[in-house]
Amino acid sequence: MPKPPALVIGPDLPALAARWRRDATAWAVGRSWPPRALLLMYVASAGYRRLGDREASCWFDGLTLLIHELGHLLFQPFGEFLMVAGGSITQLAAPLLTMFLFRRQGDWFGVSVAGGWLAMSAFHLAVYVADAQDMSLPLVGFGSDPEHDWHYLLAATGTLHRSATYARLLEGGATLVWLASCLSGAWLIWLIARAPAASDGPARGESATP
Repeated sequence: MPKPPALVIGPDLPALAARWRRDATAWAVGRSWPPRALLLMYVASAGYRRLGDREASCWFDGLTLLIHELGHLLFQPFGEFLMVAGGSITQLAAPLLTMFLFRRQGDWFGVSVAGGWLAMSAFHLAVYVADAQDMSLPLVGFGSDPEHDWHYLLAATGTLHRSATYARLLEGGATLVWLASCLSGAWLIWLIARAPAASDGPARGESATP
């Protein structure tokens, strides 16, 4: 009597991992690893500095701040609460969208770098959330007297006393994303370094420049 098929609940993780390895190995052929290694080293050092100093700055900060302020404008039609929350939502959504776009293009290393940006954005946001009670950070925004987003949001929801807890959760999540991005990026660079050079120009989907 034949055995009934095994019940699979959720994604088949071993199959997904095998497919990712197969796709990434094919992607690595003909790529240049030195410039990618330099970029990954910067992402790794930026995250390491953030772990030791919450207010350490990096190249991603200016772009993150610009997107944060743009988020307020994007969410303005949806009421005051969402307008205030929109800055933080957008600064996390932008690197997530970038990761998705790189994945659609088959640029695995781009996904890792965008993951590093997501981690830096979450670290940046954790500092803002932690300051919700003291409100000691200098604020940047439209108008002469910008409002502290997270003081408003947490006070409006009655959770201002939990700001430190929320900040620690964000920092923990940011640390995990940063580590995953660095490890996956290092693995991809290793694949590139050991892959055979392309004999007919750049790999499919990549320009001639490294």
